[in-house]
This record gives sequence, C-alpha cells and structure tokens, in this order.
Amino acid sequence: MKLYHYSDKELKIIEVKHFAENPYSFNEKKSSSIERSFFYLEQKPKEHHLVNAKYCYIVNVDNGKLYDLREDKEGLKVKYQNNTEGLLEHLKVNYLGAIYNVGFDIAILFYDVQAIAKMYH
Repeated sequence: MKLYHYSDKELKIIEVKHFAENPYSFNEKKSSSIERSFFYLEQKPKEHHLVNAKYCYIVNVDNGKLYDLREDKEGLKVKYQNNTEGLLEHLKVNYLGAIYNVGFDIAILFYDVQAIAKMYH
C-alpha cells in the first residue's frame, strides 16, 4: 500500500522522533506520547496546512502490517475505550502502524520508514 507524507523538509527517512513538532501533531500528543508519523492514503492533502508543502514523500507498506481501525476486526476500540495510550501501545507491539478515519482516512506508522519517492508538490 502506498502512503503519502507531506513536508517542507528534505527527507530520506520519515522519522517518528519528529512527532509533535508542528501544531497539528502536537495536539495528538495530548492523547498519547507514543511517537508516530502521519500519512495520507491518497495523494492529495485534505488539511489546509499541507496544501502548500514543498514535498510529497511516498512510502510502501505491506497492508498486513497496518491495523485497520475502521474495520476493527479485533474489537480494540471497545477494549481500549477511553484509553488511547493503551490502544496505541497494543498497536505498536503488534503492527507497524494503523489506519483510521478523522473525517478522511489517514495512516500512522510507529517506526521510521524510508521514502521510496519524492515529488515536488
């Protein structure tokens, strides 16, 4: 599965250590301190702050390594209801990342990943 990451920085590797460096992911840190990077499932940013990003990086991830919270076949949303930290810890131990919907579909990865392509946006 191709995932798309937008940035104004030159990157070879998309590193999770940059989690919460911008105001949008900083808000995510309020619900969990587990580092992660964010990606779109489509090659078009849905958030206004990314529309003018200099670069769009493409990574390739095996679908089986991403847990799809939209389907939630393991019932994790019920098991970890009101415990975002616990949910993310479980996902990090068992998966490379996850897919979920925030009004549009996104993916998160818990580990650094090498970009396979870079496009000027």
